[in-house]
Amino acid sequence: HYFQPDAVALLCIWCAFRRNFTEGGILTLICGEMAEIHSSATQGVHLIGYMLVYMSVRAADRLFVLRTLKSYVIVSILAIFGLKLFNMLVGHMLGMPANPIKFALPLAVLRSVIQGGLGFWIYRWLEKLDRFTYRSPEADRANEDELLLDGDAF
Repeated sequence: HYFQPDAVALLCIWCAFRRNFTEGGILTLICGEMAEIHSSATQGVHLIGYMLVYMSVRAADRLFVLRTLKSYVIVSILAIFGLKLFNMLVGHMLGMPANPIKFALPLAVLRSVIQGGLGFWIYRWLEKLDRFTYRSPEADRANEDELLLDGDAF
């Protein structure tokens, strides 16, 4: 139970890296709403948390050069740890005692590292999915090159 992956958070991070602002934001809202529906958390907590992760990763992507799988994993670890801290803060503001939060903090570090390790495989799978559905920049360039009609034959 402690090591259960948060695939929605990894998908939101992938959308922040690989989609434009509108498409990634809409996908994050849809995924956050689906997580919201299937949880017993207070209404809006997951939606706000995933949008906070999406916006912070978009800002980090704009400020720093993050194009390798290793940088994606490092940002994922930090973003998921921030999401866990946000959830603990909301729980504390709703009246949860501080003692369980003190014990949940080391588990949040461990869970974010495990999520980052899982991100290696999930990001590779999502990259293959993007290539299969022609959503990668390489596939877009290949499609544009096939449509060029200014070759020697024409």
